[in-house]
Amino acid sequence: MISKYFFAHFKSKKIRKRQYFLQEGDICKYTGFIVKGAAKTFTVDEKGHEHILKLSVENWWLGDLKVFTN
Repeated sequence: MISKYFFAHFKSKKIRKRQYFLQEGDICKYTGFIVKGAAKTFTVDEKGHEHILKLSVENWWLGDLKVFTN
């Protein structure tokens, strides 16, 4: 279980269903931790088909770590 001390160092933000955490072309300035719910990382091909690259569920991190750390 995640301690209160850990969460004391973060700012809480609710993201609604179908709201984006990060969109294509955006610079990743934040990383997120999913307390409740799930999120997907996906791409859309030239035919408009969605391809899921990553599924993040409760107690997992979210964001583009490579861009965030650079």
